[in-house]
Amino acid sequence: MSRRWKIAIIVLFLIPLLAYLAVAGMIYRMLGRQYASGFVKGTLFGLQARPLTSANFKRTQARLNRGEHLTHGSANRFARSRQDGCGDDSAIGSKDGLP
Repeated sequence: MSRRWKIAIIVLFLIPLLAYLAVAGMIYRMLGRQYASGFVKGTLFGLQARPLTSANFKRTQARLNRGEHLTHGSANRFARSRQDGCGDDSAIGSKDGLP
């Protein structure tokens, strides 16, 4: 094996490995063992999400009142302005912001 191939192997494999270990070491020193082990597990084994559930929540009036700002509170953000030139000004000033 020529010297050029040996250098290529060192550059392609050992330098990234040393960089990875250096980052894991810095995380260990700054944040602790828990975060460092999470970093190593996440990069080597991949992150895993929890499985989806089909949980349904009751639609009570209190929950509807708490979530009302999502539909009515930000209506002005989505309403068309008079300067956009679309010609349909019916959404301006409407309660729900829909045309």
